[in-house]
Amino acid sequence: MERESTPITISAERLPDGFRHETGMQRVQRVPVTERGGSVHTSTVSVAVLDENRRSTRLRDQDLDRRWHSGTGAGGQHRNKTQNCLELTHVPTGISVSANGRSRKDNEREALRLLGMRLDEEDRSINRSRMADDRRAQAGSGSRSGERIRTWRFQDGMVIDHRTNRSVSLKAIMRKGLQVLWPDKNHR
Repeated sequence: MERESTPITISAERLPDGFRHETGMQRVQRVPVTERGGSVHTSTVSVAVLDENRRSTRLRDQDLDRRWHSGTGAGGQHRNKTQNCLELTHVPTGISVSANGRSRKDNEREALRLLGMRLDEEDRSINRSRMADDRRAQAGSGSRSGERIRTWRFQDGMVIDHRTNRSVSLKAIMRKGLQVLWPDKNHR
């Protein structure tokens, strides 16, 4: 039975290097205390380590193209004769917004606000897409076969790392941490 993923978020100034080794499929085997027949139950966990730092597009004046024009439609001569309406384009992305009020200053402020919101949404969309790609690349298909990186065998008290073909006692990992699975720092 497959379950939906439950993300765990860890906040840190800098991600410990060891977390990068945990990406992929991890299998856990155990005999629950409620199991009368002694059958081994297997669960899988798909692990992906993702950096949530978002890039933020800054509004720099040299990246903006301002095009002032007069308004159209109802509003009388003031609206139709003065160049108060603004079409503001962020040149690097091509995103464009417009503000169409009476005051030139208010229109510029409103256009900058709207453009900032559009750029933030674009950044969030790119970030979501990048994180989804990273998650797929790290975790694989999520099936029990094939892509596993580690098996935790609680009934035997062993942890097997399938990438290094090393077996380590569960007690050693609990005492010293996961770094006991990597004999040297060059294996990264």
